[in-house]
Amino acid sequence: MGISKQPPKLFPITKGLPCQLKWTHSTIYLTDGVSASCHRVQGDPMEVRNGELNFHNIPAKLEARRKMLKGEWPGRGCEHCKHIEVAGGKSDRQIHLKLENTTAPPELDTGEEIVEVTPRQVEVYWGNTCNQKCIYCAAHYSSQIQKEEKRAIESLQSREIVQEIIKFGISQHQLTKIIYLLALELEDRVLLETLWSSSKQSSRQ
Repeated sequence: MGISKQPPKLFPITKGLPCQLKWTHSTIYLTDGVSASCHRVQGDPMEVRNGELNFHNIPAKLEARRKMLKGEWPGRGCEHCKHIEVAGGKSDRQIHLKLENTTAPPELDTGEEIVEVTPRQVEVYWGNTCNQKCIYCAAHYSSQIQKEEKRAIESLQSREIVQEIIKFGISQHQLTKIIYLLALELEDRVLLETLWSSSKQSSRQ
């Protein structure tokens, strides 16, 4: 990540509902081909303009900035901050207005109503490879969460299959024993033994 040559300064826009992230920041999701102002809002398709990739001044972002200058919430995820502020809390929007070491776009030096600006912070998602499993994240952005979900699905499918095998064996062939030919987690073994016991009891009734 490059270091801005401009010294940090407070975000200059004061009218309407100023949001530093809307003007200053862009998160680029290469696997989806979209860009967003923060993690709370929906991403919008990037475009090629005059032979260059445009990810910061795409139509949806320009419209959102215009609405915020008028004091309107642009929606598409911005409700997160709106609801916090209505409840009397301090939102991400308000926190970032006075965040230190952030440089505002240079175009705002000439006027507060400019909506097409140069980004000062760019975050790029190359894929979902990540060694963390943040509680607010999802498999699409975290390979660790993706692995957990895959294991959970496989485990659920295995449990359902074994449950049907047990029921079929007891009801049709008076099955009296089940042999594990794979390594099972303790909780899975307990579950299968519980299913086995309950199936045997059901067959006697």
